[in-house]
Amino acid sequence: VSFQLPNWREAVAIDIAAVWLGLVVNPVIPIYRDREVAFILADSRARCLFIPGTYRGYNFSEMIERLSPQLPDLQHVISVRHENSIDGVIQYEDLTRQRGGPAPDKQPTDMAAVKVIMYTSGTTGKPKGAASTHFAICQALYNMEMNAYSSAMANPDTIGKIMSSGYEPATLLAVPLFHVSGCYAVFLLNLRGGRKTSIMYKWNPEEALRIIEAERISVFTGVPAMTMALLESPAFPDTDTSSLFSLGAGGAASPPITSSMAIRISMGWAKPRADVNSKRHSESHSHFWWGATKVHRRFISRKSKAAPGCFSSSVFMALPRVQSTRVKVSFKLRL
Repeated sequence: VSFQLPNWREAVAIDIAAVWLGLVVNPVIPIYRDREVAFILADSRARCLFIPGTYRGYNFSEMIERLSPQLPDLQHVISVRHENSIDGVIQYEDLTRQRGGPAPDKQPTDMAAVKVIMYTSGTTGKPKGAASTHFAICQALYNMEMNAYSSAMANPDTIGKIMSSGYEPATLLAVPLFHVSGCYAVFLLNLRGGRKTSIMYKWNPEEALRIIEAERISVFTGVPAMTMALLESPAFPDTDTSSLFSLGAGGAASPPITSSMAIRISMGWAKPRADVNSKRHSESHSHFWWGATKVHRRFISRKSKAAPGCFSSSVFMALPRVQSTRVKVSFKLRL
């Protein structure tokens, strides 16, 4: 099952449904066009494809119609969030409205079987499919959690403050679901940990700050450039980021904090603003609630000074249930 979708809630539902039915998923980058899409769908022998219909001014349905002669294995094309009906294309909304019969039984999971195939960009040649089994993905999640175990044992005072804060855990998913960072480190880890996940389909630092305040986001993960964009945004000084204490970075080295962006992770806990609860999310993002646990928050203030050469960061992992409470662990990296 392939899906060429942006960070929409439908992509998450498709992935979960595929695991339930014992199917292999193949997320495809939305910016790919005829050449890349034709190769990936043919190479993976995709039988079902989810597309956005029209997205950012591009008609994906017309593209698949052009490519269909090259894709003999493709049997079903399903359009998501597309108001106009198209011949030969199934509407996702029609499927979700159907209430005929009970849900299919959960299929047994072969841990050695392939769960996902992600294709490289093909910079120097044709894209290559990287296949990951259920076992490999679970092992990656376990590794992240074991990292948290060791961090928790090394930071008991921090853990105490986190567990006594009383706030719900919430993560901002702003990295792509068609990449391991968005799929494994954010989506699947939050699914396993039972945490709310607010999803952005298009990166915008001002919108991200608005979501952080409105949804009380406690964890943000992205490339360092995204974190810097938040700190440099003109909206940052006026945004309540008191719920945010965990900053994850990957894909590139975190640069040293410059004097103009000096920040400090306070060891105290800020008071929430009274008006935050009244704010709701807009159509620019959506959120899922994976479960209810207690949380933890840390105050980030641009007005305070940072130690020279230090960048505050943290590890956030799903630890086992301890009196129905999960924890987040913070530490300092010296660059």
